[in-house]
Amino acid sequence: MILLPLLFFVVLEVILRMAGAGFPTRFFVAATKGEAYVTNLKFGWRFFPPRVARWPSPQVLPRIKAPDDLRIFVLGGSAAYGTPSDCYGFVRILQVMLDDRFPDLNVQVVNAALTAASSHVVLPIAQDCAELEPDLFVLYMGNNEVIGPYGAGSVFGRKFSAPWAIRAHIRLQSFALTRVLRELMDWNGTDWGNAESWQGMAAFTEHRISADDPRLENVSRFFRQNVNDIIDAASASGAHLVACTVKVNVGDCPPFASENHPKFKDTAIFDTVFARARSEFGSGGWAQAAAGFARCVELDGEHADSHYWLKKSLEAGGGDETLARHHAELAKEKDVLRFRASANLNSILRERCKNAPKGEVTLLDIDRDLSDGSGGLSDSELFYEHVHFTFLGNFEVASRLLKAIDPVVRKRFALPLDSQETVPDLEACATRLGYTVVEHERYDRFILEEMMGKAPFTGQQGHEERHARLLREHENKYAGILTSKTEAEALAACREQMDIHPDDLYVRRTYLNHCSKLDQSEEAIQVLEHLVERQPKNYFFLSMLAGEHMSLGRDESAKQLFKDALAINPYYYVARHNLAVLRAREQPGDSKHASISPSL
Repeated sequence: MILLPLLFFVVLEVILRMAGAGFPTRFFVAATKGEAYVTNLKFGWRFFPPRVARWPSPQVLPRIKAPDDLRIFVLGGSAAYGTPSDCYGFVRILQVMLDDRFPDLNVQVVNAALTAASSHVVLPIAQDCAELEPDLFVLYMGNNEVIGPYGAGSVFGRKFSAPWAIRAHIRLQSFALTRVLRELMDWNGTDWGNAESWQGMAAFTEHRISADDPRLENVSRFFRQNVNDIIDAASASGAHLVACTVKVNVGDCPPFASENHPKFKDTAIFDTVFARARSEFGSGGWAQAAAGFARCVELDGEHADSHYWLKKSLEAGGGDETLARHHAELAKEKDVLRFRASANLNSILRERCKNAPKGEVTLLDIDRDLSDGSGGLSDSELFYEHVHFTFLGNFEVASRLLKAIDPVVRKRFALPLDSQETVPDLEACATRLGYTVVEHERYDRFILEEMMGKAPFTGQQGHEERHARLLREHENKYAGILTSKTEAEALAACREQMDIHPDDLYVRRTYLNHCSKLDQSEEAIQVLEHLVERQPKNYFFLSMLAGEHMSLGRDESAKQLFKDALAINPYYYVARHNLAVLRAREQPGDSKHASISPSL
């Protein structure tokens, strides 16, 4: 009786796979022409609602690895991905540095990170990449263990208390029948909800986890197991792993949310002391403020903001720097909105690397190496906000990765040691990547307006004053700098790099941003047609190409391209919206709908 239903599902699975039903689940898939792999833009659908799933960095990887190819996969979440742009993260800067260091090797630094990915997501990515002849892996993860898929504070899907249940659930997503059912349920809004677009960190504001929440024990346990399995996957592939601890902004990022301990009852007294201390801080009474916040910590040590503002008061008043750093770390650990890697997760990584087989794993302690103020750099210089690096921060991480990777590469390719090797400086890396003052301003403004101007940042103590100050500083910094001449120079500089490196898809994307800003749609169309030729199933590139035709009034061409994009991903809201705008244009007198830019 059991065999008949089982046979039915096996046959159904075979039929669905032969029909190409569902969506591909591997991180890399074969390109249309078959000579290369491309990143699977639907990979995230295994773990996130398709309407809001994040996508990998669009890349092309040769199917056949040559003897002089150095292939490195970088694993992690949004900080490794390069947010706010994968064009300028430490992955890209490391590529520039390794190209300079090893000119006789064909260096391939592959961005295998994914925004919002927890270790449960990173593990299958690592296992997929392990089949593509890697030489090295770089692991930088930990910020999403609580809020990412299967995390205690996640908004995505189901939660499980046992690792085997999570693995089984992930494995289940590889079946075509499961994927078809998932798509049907999502399309009808019965599984994941009806969110049209990614809400970012704001989606997690109600998912608070205190420092003593027992669910964090599972988070640590799962993380340890996944790290073990990632190390095993790298080892089995013959690749070396550089495992990095995670550095977060504790020096210049207040807690996202604070709560008194549930057993603490004297909240009225606490609130009075805290309010008085905040007032003293605002009027410059640093010593009195420090005393008040210290009293708050004494009353309830679980209140994150008390630790943070004690740290700020000690710094402002010239107090004990070591004590100030201690309370900065505690403020992060007590934050009940857990968007930053905990000290415990970094400790787990250090311990596992210490016990790994000699010669297989290198620990790069980014957290300690870039501790607030070390090397003359503060957290405010290294980070945009809580975890995402500025271009300078990414440069610092890449420089340290280069130092860790160099001896591994020399041993692997039998290259001689050279003590005179130099590192391209910050300006040289920026030039090679087409990163100019235009990009600098663009991403500074994006962070300030699109991230720090919204929840959960708006819930931080002192946000309104701090955000207003940062906006003023931004305006003053770029006043008179961004002119049409500056834009034209940035376009020319990027065009030069594109001509020198014609296969660099990231530089082409940067060039597209400049074309869009300068209304050079015809030039943008030529570049996009090249990108679509390389990646014909990339619905982003198709939508961008459609957008350029749309801006030139070529509505029929734009409509067809938007339809092509939606045939690949029917959930892509930019294409859906703009196709609706084009159809609305066909109605006489209807001009009220505005288009959405599909820019990457």
